[in-house]
Amino acid sequence: MFSNLILALAIAAPLATQKDSVSYAFGTFFAKSAHSQLTARDSVNFNLDLYLEAFRIHFRQDTAHYLMKEDAIYKALRNLQHVAQEEKQKLSETLLDKGTTVGYALGAYLGKQVHDQVVARDSVDLDIDIFCQAFEIRFKENSAKYLMSDEEAHAILLDVSKRKDAERRRANDEFLVKNKKAKGIVTTKSGLQYKVIAKGKGATPGHTDIVKVHYTGTLINGKKFDSSFDRGEPLEFKIDAVIPGWTEMLELMKVGEKVMVWIPPELGYGENGRPPKIPGHSVLVFEMELLDTHAP
Repeated sequence: MFSNLILALAIAAPLATQKDSVSYAFGTFFAKSAHSQLTARDSVNFNLDLYLEAFRIHFRQDTAHYLMKEDAIYKALRNLQHVAQEEKQKLSETLLDKGTTVGYALGAYLGKQVHDQVVARDSVDLDIDIFCQAFEIRFKENSAKYLMSDEEAHAILLDVSKRKDAERRRANDEFLVKNKKAKGIVTTKSGLQYKVIAKGKGATPGHTDIVKVHYTGTLINGKKFDSSFDRGEPLEFKIDAVIPGWTEMLELMKVGEKVMVWIPPELGYGENGRPPKIPGHSVLVFEMELLDTHAP
């Protein structure tokens, strides 16, 4: 049903292709959400043209034209949270920080969000001009110019989600089958796969121990989603308080040991994933080093 809907929309100008329809649907979705949160709920008044310009720049990661760095954007948005409700309607020309406006900060944040979640994470190919066209029309609630209804946009996005989910599941399943045959890989009964990089000589954690671990986590495409190394300090936790794949792996290690481990979705975050960085059905790849273990 959804594929037929996309085809019908694709042949209706100006949405000439499936990419056009998907881009328009995403623009409608994000505009509806932004209108609900910023205008209807918080009564924030801002310059929509500047918002969309900032969106384009930060979506494209056009760093040469950034007017605000990422830390300044988040500072501006935090400041916005503390603006009195009756003052938010006056923010169109108000500076949150030197040389920056509410509209730019909000648009830049959305641009990064859409790039990271829709393009980088889910590999959806968007036409940014059509996205912005849909966003502006839907944000202004100019229903006479709608090229699709909210219901039609939702149906398209649901179809995209289902297809991307199936592609991701297939890719992760194929990866595990291939990886299992690689040299040095050990596969446990649960399906956990690991390879010892450096052997340890210390104690092996018990099921209720507290452990200290240094790690970096990526998806099978190499996209990093977490790293204690980047934070500059290891993580300490009860061994039974994390995902099953971590618990199982750590109970096979000795202090001082370093491994690469591939955790199937059912031993990680399952079909739901852990948005926004970890999609559903993801194999989690960790480089882990067990630094310490002790009783609680």
